[in-house]
Amino acid sequence: MGNLIYAIGHGLFAFALLFVWFMPVFQVRLTLGQKQKEHTWKLSIALTMLIKIIKPECKVAFLGWR
Repeated sequence: MGNLIYAIGHGLFAFALLFVWFMPVFQVRLTLGQKQKEHTWKLSIALTMLIKIIKPECKVAFLGWR
C-alpha cells in the first residue's frame, strides 16, 4: 500500500515538473536591437521566469485557455 502511495506521489510530482517546463502559459513580448524589432513567444512558466531575469523590460501576458 505504501508503494502505491509513493508511486502516485511521484507521478503527480513528475506531472507538475513537466507542466512547469513544457506547457505554454504566458505570452512574452521582447523588443530587441536598434530597429526596435519585437518578438512574441508563447512560453512555459520556467522559461518565462528565465526571460524575466535576463531581460526584465519584456512584457508578459497570461494566455487564456481558449
